[in-house]
Amino acid sequence: MLEDTPLYKLLEQKCNAGETGPIKASKLLNGVRDAAEEFGKILNRTCINFEDYTLHDEEHAVRVVHAMFRLMGAKQAAKLNVIEISLLILSAFGHDVGMAIGREQREELRASDEYKEYLLKHERLWEEAQEAEANGEEARHKHLDSQLFQNYLRSQHHLLSAKLMQGEYAKLLIVDERSLAKGTALLCKSHGESIAEVAKLKDLPFASDFLCNLQYLACVLRLADYLDLDAVRAPSSVFALIDHENERSVREWRVHQATNFYLDERTIKFQADFDDFYQEKALRDT
Repeated sequence: MLEDTPLYKLLEQKCNAGETGPIKASKLLNGVRDAAEEFGKILNRTCINFEDYTLHDEEHAVRVVHAMFRLMGAKQAAKLNVIEISLLILSAFGHDVGMAIGREQREELRASDEYKEYLLKHERLWEEAQEAEANGEEARHKHLDSQLFQNYLRSQHHLLSAKLMQGEYAKLLIVDERSLAKGTALLCKSHGESIAEVAKLKDLPFASDFLCNLQYLACVLRLADYLDLDAVRAPSSVFALIDHENERSVREWRVHQATNFYLDERTIKFQADFDDFYQEKALRDT
């Protein structure tokens, strides 16, 4: 649970110590917790769009929050102000909500010019899907069409998450008449952007007392997200149900299942054994 994480406890400690400036401490703490809870419910729907992917659910978000604190260390984390801590927690829970879009949003994406351009860039796979449909191979067509859309959605989900933070979910991010939506959206967007784009982030002023270092927060989010390679994200019982023809998904599941790792503010250490070169390469690439 979020309340059990050291980062949330640090926020609670700073709120109780009166380090919230003009913001009511109870409203900040409750607002962050309630928004994270709602995002957690949404994350648990990602399997609708990504049935073959490792789990991007509420538990993933909680582990990202844990990893954030371990990466920074207690001393460095304590230097963050309450808004920076809040943005880290909210981005941990919010960065993947774009993967959980509903039917209407999926149809809008499929009809977009951007998706048509994506299909042209992946013409071979698209032609295979079209050929399967023409030949009456319904199952194969559905499989290929699904892979195309899943890969496209994954490439765009950071942008969708950011859009949702400033749109549909913006009301969840209002704390004591002030909005955390912009900062949360920028961090959600950053986790899928190039490092060059992350370097363009500017410090964000908030509620007169706080200046938030978005570049630093974006790096913490990115690293913590990458480092959630826990086997619990790839349970064997669920792995048995996925499409094993999807080589990319199988590779990612095997990486999570095989990897043991340790991290703190000074050390990131991995250990894994593979029989498959491409699975080993996937971990090395990470």
